[in-house]
Amino acid sequence: MSSLALPDAVLERLQISSSSRRRSIGIKVGPDGVRVLKPSSVSRAEVMRLLQGRRHWLLEKLALQQQRSEERPDHHYGNGDSFALLGQQLTLTVVQNARANRVEQNADQLLVSLSARGRKPAPERVRELLCQWYMAQALAHLEALSRRYAEQIGERVASVKVKLTRSKWGHCSRAGDLQYNWLILLAPAPVVEYLVAHEVSHLVHMNHSREFWQQVEVLCPDYVASRRWLKRHGHRLVI
Repeated sequence: MSSLALPDAVLERLQISSSSRRRSIGIKVGPDGVRVLKPSSVSRAEVMRLLQGRRHWLLEKLALQQQRSEERPDHHYGNGDSFALLGQQLTLTVVQNARANRVEQNADQLLVSLSARGRKPAPERVRELLCQWYMAQALAHLEALSRRYAEQIGERVASVKVKLTRSKWGHCSRAGDLQYNWLILLAPAPVVEYLVAHEVSHLVHMNHSREFWQQVEVLCPDYVASRRWLKRHGHRLVI
């Protein structure tokens, strides 16, 4: 069957790459479209036949991605814009021509001061400063919470890092290094606590067995609701 049988919505956003290490075809639908990873021995025609058989599934996934894109906040990074922090909504105020770049939280206000020396457009500078501020807040909060939870179960955290990741909210290595997506601080506090409980529990169980989820529940008794919230609303956590 010709690739033309696939809808334009799929063809226009289709990426196919090969790897000699792969043993099967993998299909992933994300914000960038449809990505196919195939073994080198598999032809493009075979991939197209597989995609044609899953055309309805692909269209449903692409529609979901479009819906999620429309649900993401459209920030303008100016006065009156709003950003969440552990469930609290903060209203942005931008001060121009300040002595230095600075971000401060005062109750439910988020004050961003812009130095007069900056050359980039103000919204771009505000966004950069907010990202830096949230990263710092996330590292402090997530490290303290991780070490506290680890101590509760008699485990040791080797290190805690934060970075911007595209697919995972957290990761735990066998060496005890924890990594989090700092955007999680935009979520309500119980959701953040669930994520930390999840990664710290991997210090005991490097899997998602029944014992692992029992360990998560010890640290975060209401984890089911928070896990569900993150799956449904995680795409909205953007700056």
